[in-house]
Amino acid sequence: MKQTTTHPLFYMLVCFATVSSAFAQDGDIDRTPENCVVVRDIRRTTVVDEHSILFYMRGGKIYRNYLPRACPSLAQQKRFMYRASVGRLCDVDWVDVIYSFGGGLDRGSSCGLGKFYEISEEEAEILKTEPGDIPKEPEKVDLKPTQPN
Repeated sequence: MKQTTTHPLFYMLVCFATVSSAFAQDGDIDRTPENCVVVRDIRRTTVVDEHSILFYMRGGKIYRNYLPRACPSLAQQKRFMYRASVGRLCDVDWVDVIYSFGGGLDRGSSCGLGKFYEISEEEAEILKTEPGDIPKEPEKVDLKPTQPN
């Protein structure tokens, strides 16, 4: 009976493929900007700063909308409203900052939306915790290398 042995290089390749597939998830994100998102798919939003709003979508996608101009008071108030036509929120639409005023709500500045860029959950966390590190190019956040424990 012929006995076969597996070359150690084979095991190294299997390990490499497993580890690299875990890191390839970010590579699976389509960085092509979207003009619109479907309103009924928006689950929640998070204001990052006066230029960025995160849209958390049904199905787990996260989009960063990078407003072309700073939106006064958006970062301070952290809330906004929008009016969408035909069930889509697009880069030609506007958001209105909502102020708390005397126990009620009042509409403030109106700001134009930009394109919607899909980002990873890790990138969204970095944007929320380190907004000063937001790059000028909205397509991707440069992730800092982590030290192994």
